[in-house]
Amino acid sequence: METTQKNFEKLLKFGQEGEHEVAKYLIEKGVSVLPLYQFDAEEAPYIVNMDNKLISPDLICFNKVSFFVEVKTKNQWVEFNGSLETGLNKRHYLHYLEISKATNLQVYLFFNHKQKEPLGIYCCKLEDFTREWDGMYNNVRKSPSMVFYDYSVLTKII
Repeated sequence: METTQKNFEKLLKFGQEGEHEVAKYLIEKGVSVLPLYQFDAEEAPYIVNMDNKLISPDLICFNKVSFFVEVKTKNQWVEFNGSLETGLNKRHYLHYLEISKATNLQVYLFFNHKQKEPLGIYCCKLEDFTREWDGMYNNVRKSPSMVFYDYSVLTKII
């Protein structure tokens, strides 16, 4: 499906609302939050090092330790082999993994499920994924490559 500018702006707004909900939750828990919104409608935030320009997680957080948070706001769960799961683009996952290794900071994923039960905000560590999918079905590309997290590895926070 082709993304029009209007659809992109709608999806961007949907995602930003989810990011604000997670940031508010973290702040209420005593965490200081720096949103990494140095992007415009054309490009995601990124971190540059000697070798790469890496897509950045959404937030850097400070408490007794520092950590990154990536928020994925979702309309629905994926049902696979009788389980519910949620996920993200594998290319983004690999960028976040490289950022975590380069900075020695943990990356947490927050999945904000807003429309299909079970609703709520769930979190896990980046490395807790349970399945990879190459995006292919019957030799036809249906999606970019994805990394999935089974419901059982997620912690519901709200």
